[in-house]
Amino acid sequence: MDDSDYHDHFVKMVLLGDSDTGKTCFLERFMGNEFPKNRLTTIGVDHKQRMFRLDDGKIAKLQIWDTAGQERFKSLSKIYYRDADAIILMFDVNNRESFVNLDRWLLRIKTEAPKNIQVLLVGNKIDLKERFINTEEAEDLAKKNNLTYIESSAKDNINIERGFNEIITKVVKLGIIQEDNLSTKLISSNNKKSSCC
Repeated sequence: MDDSDYHDHFVKMVLLGDSDTGKTCFLERFMGNEFPKNRLTTIGVDHKQRMFRLDDGKIAKLQIWDTAGQERFKSLSKIYYRDADAIILMFDVNNRESFVNLDRWLLRIKTEAPKNIQVLLVGNKIDLKERFINTEEAEDLAKKNNLTYIESSAKDNINIERGFNEIITKVVKLGIIQEDNLSTKLISSNNKKSSCC
């Protein structure tokens, strides 16, 4: 076995949110600690993989799908999050429309995603000066929907690793995770009951 591919958990994640909220920059910062200078809008869906060490020392193999936020691609996004373990739902704190549209994204998640899927709400681009969504307003929405909320800046590398660590840890603690390349959910070995009579 290749030690570089060793992992304790496999987690499938999807980035959702309106176009131009910074999903791709958020992911690129996480993948290679780089902020892309020439940022192009994601067309369709892209995906990355990375090994990530959790606070408890365990290693999670992540499969992360970056989806386009344009309306014409929303039905395509559904294909990728319907069997995912976690969703990072993002809005731009400087763009009220992207915040208002969270209600529609949350409705889609509620009706189309697995019932036990874990969702992290992220207010991105806090490095910009003209802010239209304050922290309290975003926290109220998160509380109403039972979500964890963080604020981030891909440009200034604020809370990127923290965001991934929080959502992955929630998935692992839940005990229901994906097995590599299968759509079925498996109970982690720590929670398995003996089949012996």
